[in-house]
Amino acid sequence: MLSDFRSTLAPILSVNPLGRNMMPDVSEAELDRTKATAHFVIADVVTALYRHCTRDRSASRRLARLRAGRRDLQA
Repeated sequence: MLSDFRSTLAPILSVNPLGRNMMPDVSEAELDRTKATAHFVIADVVTALYRHCTRDRSASRRLARLRAGRRDLQA
């Protein structure tokens, strides 16, 4: 929630009271404007979130494979 990706999630966060609390630096008026058009972009936001998480998972898997390979070499 501290990264720049938070702005991508703003349409989802703006429609939920808990999500709005995660954006204390954004004015209520701006959150209301984002909420008013959120239904147009939420599908794109979900796709972007999926890609963002997939990229992180892929990096984690590559790192795990590298570490496993090192263990095999040490044995």
